[in-house]
Amino acid sequence: MKFDVVIPNGNEKELLVRAKLLGIDKLIAIYPKLKGASNLCIKGLLIDPMKYPRKAPKGELTFVKGGDRHVFEKLRPRVIFALEELVKKDKTHFRLSGLTDVECKLAKKNKIAIGFSLDSILHSKLPRQVILGRIMQNIRFCRKYKVEIFIATFASRVQDMRAPHDLKALMISLGLRPGETTTSLL
Repeated sequence: MKFDVVIPNGNEKELLVRAKLLGIDKLIAIYPKLKGASNLCIKGLLIDPMKYPRKAPKGELTFVKGGDRHVFEKLRPRVIFALEELVKKDKTHFRLSGLTDVECKLAKKNKIAIGFSLDSILHSKLPRQVILGRIMQNIRFCRKYKVEIFIATFASRVQDMRAPHDLKALMISLGLRPGETTTSLL
């Protein structure tokens, strides 16, 4: 099944048309607050960790952009994505990728998938090579601790959507093995 995750800002129809052109079967639209009925297939909730200090709402497909240990331990969303954008500067002898071994163990225990976003590669304020290096390190962390990996565009503009095979090819070039991504969200 080919699917993608988008963050619409009033352009749901255009995103849906583009998804059909790219051969995407299911489109997951995530909103800060769940809205009424729409013609998109699945809806998810984009959580701000400051507004939900305890647990994420049950029965909802929940996403958090970035996160610290509190998000992994207490909030427990279904997917945490764009971790590599959080830390501004790497150290001299090691890379601060936004993911640690403790957070990987918590993600495995709490069944949290780590998401990798094409939008963070395209529109980050950090240099692209820094973001790509951090993604490569996070993929290695996820593989070592057997954490679920989730890839999507997380696009808010129609131009940023890509075909699923293009996204998988990019992630394979960054070190992801074929078949390592999860589709258990659907």
